[in-house]
Amino acid sequence: MNRKSLGLIVIVGLIAVVFLVSVLRSNKEKGKEVYVEKVGKRDIVSTVSASGVIEPKVRVNISSSVIGRVSKLAVAEGDYVKKGDFLLQIDPQRYQAQVRSAEANLRMAKIGVERAKVDLDNAKINLERTRSLYERGFASKQDLEQAELRYQQAKVELDSAEERVRQTQAQLDQAKDELSKTTFYAPMSGVVAILNVEEGETVITGTMNNPGTVIMMIADMSEVLATVNVDETDVTAVKMGQKATVEVDAVEGKKYLGKVVDIASSATKEGDVSVFKVKILLEKPDARLRPGMTAHAKIETRRREQVLAVPIQSVVEREVEVSPGKKEKREVVFVVEKGVAKMKEVKTDISDASYVAILSGIKEGDMVITGPYRTLKGIKDGDPVTIKKKEEEGKKGQSVQVKVE
Repeated sequence: MNRKSLGLIVIVGLIAVVFLVSVLRSNKEKGKEVYVEKVGKRDIVSTVSASGVIEPKVRVNISSSVIGRVSKLAVAEGDYVKKGDFLLQIDPQRYQAQVRSAEANLRMAKIGVERAKVDLDNAKINLERTRSLYERGFASKQDLEQAELRYQQAKVELDSAEERVRQTQAQLDQAKDELSKTTFYAPMSGVVAILNVEEGETVITGTMNNPGTVIMMIADMSEVLATVNVDETDVTAVKMGQKATVEVDAVEGKKYLGKVVDIASSATKEGDVSVFKVKILLEKPDARLRPGMTAHAKIETRRREQVLAVPIQSVVEREVEVSPGKKEKREVVFVVEKGVAKMKEVKTDISDASYVAILSGIKEGDMVITGPYRTLKGIKDGDPVTIKKKEEEGKKGQSVQVKVE
């Protein structure tokens, strides 16, 4: 390599070093690029979110207390019925036969009572005759004792016959009751929300280990609840009467207003999480709602109107000197003043999904630093900064691209 080439390389290297130093000096003077937002007032609403299902406030499960085949079904799922409307019939023939048999047994039992009364009257007459003969010496003491015994036996027979009448009457009443239970009428007005049988199917009665067939459920959908599961960490903030908004997956674009009307006193387990059932009464339910639909609720636990607020990400923790030689971690924000980041200790209050209320430490109109996250994480009091505009406005018809640092 000749001297001319070597000199050229040295010159190029010097130029590169000078350029690099110039860029570094320029960046240092320029400072860190940050996003800012002007501090203003807004309404902050703190909420508790929970999911659950739509339920009617009043509902009735209709089950059968007799076994049989559904011979007639007069309703379909979704039908509206009035109190007293005919719903379905279980084949009554078996129960009609039981009634006829019980009626026949009752007639026989009553005949037995009449026969026992005749026998008692005869025994009484015989006893009186024998006693008269005994007193005149024409009958022995043994004859009198036998007459008294037959009379007592006749009384017992009458008591027994009358008891048989009472038993057969009870059997007849039971048979009639079972027959009446083969016909079902609506116990209240409402919608047939669930129908579990079809005509021709057989329903069964419940036992201790088998709940039996729930034939249908009638729901009064004029009063509708959203029953949601609130996490144990949030339930202490939920109070009776608090306002709520409810969204239902099946009803897009609709928010139902409501209020908390019931809070469970004990928790239930959902996996490893303990939750409390909270019932929200909807103010204006409509016909689109059905029992069992998935619901998502936001319960308003606290509200602050027109308070100073900053984006949640603006509030960070830094060590602040609280007394000579003693530092503690406190909540702070950084505001831009004359191209420099100034750390301000703040006192925060409630927050919503995006903003947190500020009680003290900054004033309206301050330019608070909101990001980028990496810059905000490492920024210090007194660092020079340059405000960078977010690319929020894209060309019409194009998607908006926001630079993320």
